[in-house]
Amino acid sequence: MLLLLSLQYMCNHNKHFLAQRAIRHSVSLGTASHGKNDGKIHSVATANAYQGVLENIAQWDKANGGTGLKDFDNARAEAYLVERAEYVTQKTLDKDRQALQMLPRVDKPERIKSEITNTGLATQSRAYTPDQIAHLIDHQQAHNSLATELAHSVGLRAHELFTLAPLSEQAISTHRTWSEERFEGRRGGITYSVIGKGGLVREVRLPSELSQRLEKLRYASPKNITDRGIHYQQRYNIGG
Repeated sequence: MLLLLSLQYMCNHNKHFLAQRAIRHSVSLGTASHGKNDGKIHSVATANAYQGVLENIAQWDKANGGTGLKDFDNARAEAYLVERAEYVTQKTLDKDRQALQMLPRVDKPERIKSEITNTGLATQSRAYTPDQIAHLIDHQQAHNSLATELAHSVGLRAHELFTLAPLSEQAISTHRTWSEERFEGRRGGITYSVIGKGGLVREVRLPSELSQRLEKLRYASPKNITDRGIHYQQRYNIGG
């Protein structure tokens, strides 16, 4: 049993290492992706997603008589995508295709069309109603309920809650042209900034009442936290 577990660990470790090595040359973390088309991965989340895809591909290849990522080529890539097309959506299939292009012997595999159509729940709105939001807030701990109110009020992604900062401490990105009308109907609030996808720093305007409650939860100094492998400097004691 111990030998079997050891072999399984070694196999998983090797699969993880090969997938990590495959994307290493394409990773350019710490630089914003907006305004660039350099073929690089600028996000830790994207790098982790691609690595997970490649680990699954390596497992599939070995189960189908291959050797894993080492000798994976266009023919194997097409076979993998054709099989995946039977049971994943187009969005997932396209992500797999993008990850495959990280491999040195795979050169822009043909785009395969998914056989899964967007029917049923996939075509319905995922937005919560105000009553549903209120119900969620009533059943959350204080630091999570405020986070939910903030996200709902100004349209924040979950991870952006970790990056909330006064505008004086976190300047917005200068390469983006910002609309003068972006805060129409939300005058009189307090302006903050958040770091979004690809490192874009944008303004958000909180209602004064929410800003007052948020400032009561401000840390004396920013705290370094890690969420899903991504590092943040968090200024407020709220959930994310």
